[in-house]
Amino acid sequence: MKSLSLYLNFDGNCKEAFAHYSKVLKTKISETMTYAEAPPNSGMPDVGEKYQNRIMHCSIIINGTVAIMGSDVAGEFCQQFKPGNNYSISLDVENKKEADRLFAGMSEDGQAVMPLSKTFWGCYWGMCVDKFGIQWMISTPL
Repeated sequence: MKSLSLYLNFDGNCKEAFAHYSKVLKTKISETMTYAEAPPNSGMPDVGEKYQNRIMHCSIIINGTVAIMGSDVAGEFCQQFKPGNNYSISLDVENKKEADRLFAGMSEDGQAVMPLSKTFWGCYWGMCVDKFGIQWMISTPL
């Protein structure tokens, strides 16, 4: 396994939260992208005009190794948002075979939220919820 990160979801205040976290943790936001900045036909669900200015992805790196990443929920995912379930454990693994193995294991008797597939940001990526209710993101570079 290459890394394990924490991924946080927000209901429209991701930018504010990460500005606060970067200040408190004395680091900078290393990347940020809104839904409007995603390339067309990227395979991402259409979130509608209302959510275009929300954060699709951002991250901060602490001590050069620990990543906290986040996004705002948008579109159909807004209905599922509840404080307390707004996080995922993100696993970055070495290869597609390991990603497939981990995704199958974590989603067994759980739920595949977004099946593993190629993404516009250059990863093979997916989301699932395990049988204990823990949310996982699994990825590997293409």
